[in-house]
Amino acid sequence: MSSASSLRIAFIVTGDGGSGTYFRYHNFAKGLVLLGHRVVVYGQCASARFSTRREVRDGVDYVLAPSAPGNRWIDHSINPGNLFWRAIQNIERADIYHLFQPHGNSTLPWLALQKFRARKGALFAWDWDDLWCGGLLPTEPASGLPKWRYRLLDRLEQTLPRRADLVTTCSGYLARLAVRPGAPEPVVIHNGYWPGAAPGDRATLRAGLGLQPEAFYLGFIGWTPTEVSWCLDALAQLDDRVRLASCGYDIRQNLGAYPRLADRLDYLGKLPAEDARRVMYAINVGLLPLADSAFNQSRLPIKFADYLAAGVPAICGDVGEVGALGRQIRGAVLCPPEEKGWVAGCVAAVRAIQRDPAIHLPDKNSLDRHLSWPHLVAQLESAYFSALERITEVTPSSAQEPAQATQPVAEQIR
Repeated sequence: MSSASSLRIAFIVTGDGGSGTYFRYHNFAKGLVLLGHRVVVYGQCASARFSTRREVRDGVDYVLAPSAPGNRWIDHSINPGNLFWRAIQNIERADIYHLFQPHGNSTLPWLALQKFRARKGALFAWDWDDLWCGGLLPTEPASGLPKWRYRLLDRLEQTLPRRADLVTTCSGYLARLAVRPGAPEPVVIHNGYWPGAAPGDRATLRAGLGLQPEAFYLGFIGWTPTEVSWCLDALAQLDDRVRLASCGYDIRQNLGAYPRLADRLDYLGKLPAEDARRVMYAINVGLLPLADSAFNQSRLPIKFADYLAAGVPAICGDVGEVGALGRQIRGAVLCPPEEKGWVAGCVAAVRAIQRDPAIHLPDKNSLDRHLSWPHLVAQLESAYFSALERITEVTPSSAQEPAQATQPVAEQIR
């Protein structure tokens, strides 16, 4: 198939949370649309009850099925009502059906399309960007619905690589785990950033955010709180001119053991992505503490690229993909992936940057080559065409046909 061909691509996702994997699939979709492809994201809307919601975001069409009540008691991915809404969701005929993550309510329509619809050369891809069982969920819960959700996730993480024609991951660690008999060779595509102008100068941004104009700011931005205490330990060892700006996870919850640090912490709340980007441009150093765990081996936090793209050094745990990329990209300061070593390395790096602000400045050209979304989306597009050529002897005619809606999954099963 020629790379000039326009593809119809369906992204099938679990929900519409606006965090985590959202920033992976949305930016992939945005980039593919810019390359001339048609992308529709099929998900589920937590606030809609009886009607499908349709939206356009950055040129990407979103079709969001309603959500059933009860998600506060049972995880939305296995809520029977949510499974029902996904089973009757209309999904347009596509050249590529790309499933993200191993969740029940999104895997159901993907598997049904694969099993009950004539393929006609369509490609079924699966993207894995977090290790759930043994990673984000370290152990199997003892009983109840959490136990069955864990077992379903584990089953899907084990079997989806064999069910897919193309497996994409964000890390070499997950790519190695995805190698299964009969499974395609996984393709590693990282999480990145969109090149662009700064949203303002540091002084103006700080004034708008309410940050102190002359302070030296560390920044902790994101929702994963597992090593948050490391940031506070480092702050406690630095002089009073150093402050910590934070958004996303409410780091104030960890201040119980650090009462003297309360007046050196600026918590900015739960911010939309564009405002969080302003915070990154307003700080002096980004913090990305990572322990040596299976979860951190498996992932590549979005903020790794975001910190560096904002022109600030990123002090990271030397683990997994962050460690591998940090050895190739100037601006990443790698510290041992355990608390004592990371804190000592962080304190030493901050003091060095205070003396010489240019010592760890990121290199934009190197960063663009590795982690710009246009570069990463081109990798994904190439992986699609290579996989389509592998599974079909001729170009799928559907790529040139007008889109047609498939039957709902429930009707296909009947």
